[in-house]
Amino acid sequence: MKIVGSIVLFLMVTNLLAQNTISDTVKINQVTVQGAAQKSNQERLDSTILSDPQHLNLGDLLSKKSHLFIKSYGIGSLATISLRGSGSAHTLLNWNGISLNSSMNGTSDLALFPLFFMDEVSLNYGLSSSIDGTGGIGGSVNISTLPQFKKQLNLFVSSNFGSFGQQQLNAKVKIGNEKFQSITKLIHNKADNNFEYIDLTVEGFPKRQVKNANLLQKGVMQSFFFKLKRNQLVEANFWWFDSERNLPPLIALRENTEFQEDISIKSLVKYSKYFDSSVLKLTGAYIDDELKYVNQRAGIASKAQMKSLRTRADYEFNFKKIELHSQLKFDNNKVTADGLAKEVEQSRLEVYLRARHSITEQFNVNLSVRNFQVLQSESYLLPQLRFDYQIGKSNVKLFALAGKNVKYPNLNDLYYQPSGNISLNAEESESVEFGSTYQMDLIKEKFYVNSSTTLFYNNIENYIQWVPTAFGFWRPNNLKAVETMGAEFFVEVKQPKGKLKKHLSATYSYTSSKNYKKQHEFDESRGKQLIYIPEHKGNISLNLEFMGSAFTINYQMLGIRFISSDNEDLLPSYSLLDVGLSQYVSINRKYLIKVTAGVKNVLNDEYQAIEWRPMPNRNYFVQLAYQFKK
Repeated sequence: MKIVGSIVLFLMVTNLLAQNTISDTVKINQVTVQGAAQKSNQERLDSTILSDPQHLNLGDLLSKKSHLFIKSYGIGSLATISLRGSGSAHTLLNWNGISLNSSMNGTSDLALFPLFFMDEVSLNYGLSSSIDGTGGIGGSVNISTLPQFKKQLNLFVSSNFGSFGQQQLNAKVKIGNEKFQSITKLIHNKADNNFEYIDLTVEGFPKRQVKNANLLQKGVMQSFFFKLKRNQLVEANFWWFDSERNLPPLIALRENTEFQEDISIKSLVKYSKYFDSSVLKLTGAYIDDELKYVNQRAGIASKAQMKSLRTRADYEFNFKKIELHSQLKFDNNKVTADGLAKEVEQSRLEVYLRARHSITEQFNVNLSVRNFQVLQSESYLLPQLRFDYQIGKSNVKLFALAGKNVKYPNLNDLYYQPSGNISLNAEESESVEFGSTYQMDLIKEKFYVNSSTTLFYNNIENYIQWVPTAFGFWRPNNLKAVETMGAEFFVEVKQPKGKLKKHLSATYSYTSSKNYKKQHEFDESRGKQLIYIPEHKGNISLNLEFMGSAFTINYQMLGIRFISSDNEDLLPSYSLLDVGLSQYVSINRKYLIKVTAGVKNVLNDEYQAIEWRPMPNRNYFVQLAYQFKK
């Protein structure tokens, strides 16, 4: 009855609001991507940042341009997210509004997401992620495919070469007019990743070369966009990606050989209809992920396949000073794996309602509630309240929000043999956030200044942790209660016009993530920072453009990370400096040739993001790009 009631409520609200707002005269705005933006609890990275060849994949980009910490196991190897002191399964990864998180382990490997397939990347921190669903206790990362409705024939080809056998070929074709657009993208990437490192496990600290780290990745993305009428848009997207990776061994296990292949097929269809004061969006996606893993030392050769049907319906309505948003989501996930006794299936239903009221021109109130239910299991009601206030006629805005979120155990946690624990409770969080944003134009709109400050607190109950058992295997249990708190700062100054264009940005985050309950009498983790959660992280970026030339510099700092629950062992802090220089030549405004060269880890620092996983020292890259426009 709860399920039926939720669906009926959504349909009643949608139908009631639509009756007075239907119109066939609303135009669909042309989508263009020209700059970056920073809002309260949100960050957007545009196409100019995504096209920088110094970023190898989504994980590499986010580690340098956001508050996220990326737990990387090496170049091309597993890369997962930690945001606001939460675990890797506590951050959502969405593609055009549909979650791409694995239904099996709940995480996303960012090394499998090439930036070339993305037109825009945005981040929602903390409670702001609830607009797209449950589970994003830390936040969400959203990748988008965007059209430009204009008459065009656009061909782009680039070839990247770098240290350690890095070679990547990209190709993109855009063709269309004011009513139809087709975008085709191809990628072929390979690397040896055979860099040198210092072996700290052997006396004398000799230099060795990383072995068994080569990769081969291939992918295709096809997108179609149709304007059926002036107020209707249909889009269809197809994404195929195949990644074959030899996984480098730990420093202490140099002779081990591991191999992993990930094959992913994603298809997504979306329909949008724009009325006078409202928008209806219907989205459906089918995702088929296959993973093959071989470990010769352990004698493992396993295979897993995950098939997901994920749907979403959104209806947004504006009436005078009130904005209403209703949403219905349904996901069905099926998994077959060598570690499961049989095929496992799970379905989830979510209903979301939000109301935003502009009490005055300066003061807004948002109230939302989401009902989340795993079919044939528990149901959770997740309220959220938000206030936004602009101080007088100034450019300073204040915001505050409080709410709840939930992360249901993934299928590995529940059913993996022999470790699965069907008695697990969902991880439930209660959060509070405060902050401010500031925007100002200087010198007759030649300079723009944007800044934001956020303070957050999050209490996570029933934190799931895998622990060893007396039977020789690990098993998940609800062992911890975790408190995360911290501060995030962002500032940028940019001059987008003039002969010399400038863009300076900086981020800093402080994160405390601690367990405050003892698991047993001798537990020394109480009050200690969770492992692999840095307290301090910062980035500074500078971009200069002059007469077809561009110079970029990026400095990243990461604090110590504890690698034992009692905080007795740690990895030292490190900093990375990357620089790049590019030059482009335009011929008759139709042909564009661009050459980019850069150096990564200029200071040649020796560092590890994960214990016993060496990372590359100073290395180089060059990109040659050609573009034809008509």
